[in-house]
Amino acid sequence: MTDASDAEPDDDDVDLTLRHLTRCFPDELARALLPGARFRIEPVYQYTLDALRARRSALWMVFAPLAVDATPGAMPRVVHELRDALPARRFEELGVAMTVLADADARKRGLRAPIAALLPKELVMQSWVYNQGLEKGLEKGRRQSVALALAARGLKLTPARRAQLDAETRIEVLQTWLTRAVTAARAADIFAP
Repeated sequence: MTDASDAEPDDDDVDLTLRHLTRCFPDELARALLPGARFRIEPVYQYTLDALRARRSALWMVFAPLAVDATPGAMPRVVHELRDALPARRFEELGVAMTVLADADARKRGLRAPIAALLPKELVMQSWVYNQGLEKGLEKGRRQSVALALAARGLKLTPARRAQLDAETRIEVLQTWLTRAVTAARAADIFAP
């Protein structure tokens, strides 16, 4: 008889555990909060797509964008295999995770677009990665608009004020500054509290 602690967890157990840990504990806290837990780092970037498939787990296929032989042409097959093997919600979670890993690919092989093209557009747009990118784009756009409005009116930013503008990340503050930049008599006036 096998002791339950020696049994291999099934995909659902591993998936649930990984989702829970990644939501609850940043990597640097996991080791501190789980003393005695053993971590094994797999060099997935050295694996081939076939080696990942040989693991016979959809969870391993999430790492396909990091595989040594991953190409834009190979990604549709991987996505279709995942879609066929998983319930819709799990496929969506793993599909978005694949786009994140594709962006993290140090080889810069352009794998994100072919993966994202096979996922529902709403799914990609609802992901935290998309939303974070959207927020960063809005910040950058507002910053550029403030500088452009001031320049168009012949008002110059001091290096200190330019640094203040560049450091601001709150969209509501940048929007306030943009509104003021259109009518302010002096560039310094837009930064008033």
